[in-house]
This record gives sequence, structure tokens and C-alpha cells, in this order.
Amino acid sequence: MRYFGVEIEFILFDLQESSPCNSNDYIEDLLSEIQDERVYRDYFPHQIEIRTYPSTSAEDLEKQIHTLFANALSVALKYDFIIIPKSILEMYQDYMFTGTHIHITDTRKTLKLLYSELVNYKYPLLLALYPYFSTSKVIRGTKITNFGLRLTQSPHIGINEIPANPDAFYEDYTNNMRYRDIAINRNEREGRHRIKDVDTVEIRFFDTILLDIAILIEAIKKILDMPTNQDMRNIVNSIFFNTVDRYIMKLERFRNFDLILSGTRAIIPVYNITVNSMDSLLNIPEIKKALKNTMKYHVITKERYIDLISKLRINASEKKSLISKIRDKVKDTFAVV
Repeated sequence: MRYFGVEIEFILFDLQESSPCNSNDYIEDLLSEIQDERVYRDYFPHQIEIRTYPSTSAEDLEKQIHTLFANALSVALKYDFIIIPKSILEMYQDYMFTGTHIHITDTRKTLKLLYSELVNYKYPLLLALYPYFSTSKVIRGTKITNFGLRLTQSPHIGINEIPANPDAFYEDYTNNMRYRDIAINRNEREGRHRIKDVDTVEIRFFDTILLDIAILIEAIKKILDMPTNQDMRNIVNSIFFNTVDRYIMKLERFRNFDLILSGTRAIIPVYNITVNSMDSLLNIPEIKKALKNTMKYHVITKERYIDLISKLRINASEKKSLISKIRDKVKDTFAVV
């Protein structure tokens, strides 16, 4: 049985100051009133994180996210805050990116095998999902038509090494190399990383998106179900892996964090090959719809925010109450980019 868990970091935005929250006291007040272990803060006070309990169902995960988001937003509005589903606000680029992390366990496979399959065979496809779900600014004029600021600037993503010795690499990785696109996440019941009872493989590089988490999970399921053999590597993108291998040689020599980042950026030009194949490989027509919806919310105004809330999968009366609070609390001129 394969289980998924979702973490999404949202931006907590101060409506009075017209900026992301910069006070630890404010977010602690919010969390003490929300009182749900699945809603917590991340490292910075403007990052409010929502986590699901594990599930085999993409629909269930989406419902959990929507319900928790609505509950947290209702409390936030009382304190004159709003919760924004974007990876970064371009007008406030000195703040840290937020993002979506997908945790996976599979009772039919060891964690080491699951991780190895993702890194050695599925990584280009997972990376190619990025443009469909990005909520940061889209950069034009490149070989790829859609990728955002997080992929090119965030210090918390990095290319995964492809190990010659998987056993030795796995042990080294779990101790020293957590900040990669695909990571091993250890079980913790205390601190910021609490509530997990098992170790997971974590996919860490997707930008935040609220409405289409179920589509993202279904896409990942299809990738996970694809074969893991040399033919798969060749079909997906031999150029991609050759590029990765060249940078891995540099990483092995220098073990330099800057090189890890430059290696990630360097593979961007070859990644359009897999991007262009996504529709046929995954056969998920909703992906194009997800991309269109994401672009719609690049600039969030009061009315677009209300439109976003209207699509939440929550009780109709709760939705009506939430929209009424937004109309009352949020200025008509409210807009974030």
C-alpha cells in the first residue's frame, strides 16, 4: 500500500502593515487559537504550514488541505491577517520562498528502494511537473516556457546525486544532504517536523498550489507506477542523465553547496524535453487546466482571492461565512504579486 502526506507552506500576510508577517508573537497567537497539530509555523514567521495525515487517496488529501486552510484563514482574519497560496510575493523578495512537500511511503518497498527508483529513473519527470504547478513569477524567453523564481533562486533545492554505491550513498545522504529535490525525511514527534511516525521519501521542489493538490498527487502516482529499467531512463531523457552525471563528478570532487545549486540550474535547458512529453506520458488532461488556473492567481486581488475561496471543498455555510469575512476585512484595493 502506498501512502502520501502533504505539507504546504503558505504566506501569512499582515493586512494592516501590507507585508508578510514579521512577528513571531503574531503567528504564535494564531496557532494557539487554531489548536490543530496539522497547522504549524515553519522557520520564519511569515510561513504558516499545513500538513495532512497520511492517506492513499488524493481526494482525501485535498479535502484535508482545504478544510485546514479554511479553518486557519478564519482565525487569521480575526487578527487582520490573510493566508496567501503563493511561493513568493515578488514585491517582497527578501522573504523566504514557501512550497509544497509530498511525503511517500510504500509498504511493498523499502525506503531505500523507493528513493533509489525516484532518483535514478523518475527524477526528470518529477522535475518536469514543476512548470505546471509553479505559483512564482513565470520567466519567459527561455527554452522552457514556464518556470518560476523558486527553481532559479531558492537555496533549498538542489540536484540529487546518482550514487555508484546506493547503500553507502543512502547512509551518507540521510545524515548530511537533506536539502535536495528528493530527500529522506526522518520520523519526528517533536519540534517543527513533528507528527510523523515513519520515515518518508520527500519530494521538496514544487511551488505552492492550493486547489489542485489532487491532480499533483495523481500525476506523482502515475510516475511512481512507471517501470524502473534502462529503457525507462532512455525514454525519459538520456540527455538529462548525461548532464546530471557530468555535474555529479564536480560535486564528488568539491562537495560544494554552490556547485549543487549551479548543477541544478545547469540542467534547466535540457528539461524541456521531458516537459514536452508530459501530456502523453501521464495522460492527465487536467494538468493544462491546473497550469491555466495557476497563472490566473499570479496576481491576487480581493476578488480573485474570493474566487479561490469559492472553489474550496468545504461546507457551503462555512464557505459563505469565510467569503463574508474576507469582504469585510480585506480592502478593495488589496493586491499582491
